[in-house]
Amino acid sequence: MDKREQIRQGAIEVIAQKGFHSATTQVIAREAGVAVGTIYNYFDSKDAILNYIIEVECKSRTRFLRQMIETEWPVSRKLRAFLEMHFDQIRENPALARLMLQECRFAGREETDPVRDRYMTIPRLLGQMLADDPDEVAIQIQGTALFGAVQAFTLQLLLTPESPEVTTVIDYLVDLFPGQ
Repeated sequence: MDKREQIRQGAIEVIAQKGFHSATTQVIAREAGVAVGTIYNYFDSKDAILNYIIEVECKSRTRFLRQMIETEWPVSRKLRAFLEMHFDQIRENPALARLMLQECRFAGREETDPVRDRYMTIPRLLGQMLADDPDEVAIQIQGTALFGAVQAFTLQLLLTPESPEVTTVIDYLVDLFPGQ
């Protein structure tokens, strides 16, 4: 693992546990197993680390969604594939899911604008995948509705031991958005 990725992984753990404002570069460096100065060889600030974490995750999701949009699969199969990938990644890295849920509430800070724009590409791509017509309003509403439902179930799965099984959640979400 290269140093940039090592720092990203350490920061995910620290920020997910402490929150962005309580996380320090010293604690991030310790978790990542690097010197504090090493962090500044790769990132200008703690904001830059957070932006990078979100950027990497959003690029992964948008790349996957673009591939799904391009396939000839039925919408239900595309949606199932996306949801399975999403929930598999949450099981593999719950700290990243906690970080994304808690830190992607942007307060209009200028330094988060590019990340916010990238993050908001996900509901648009979900809408494009779901929509059976090119109507922009339908794309926006369907994508936002699915994105919100996925976020809500992600939070529930992370916080509530008695949450429904992931396969049940996926089945119900696919049934809510049947393809033509």
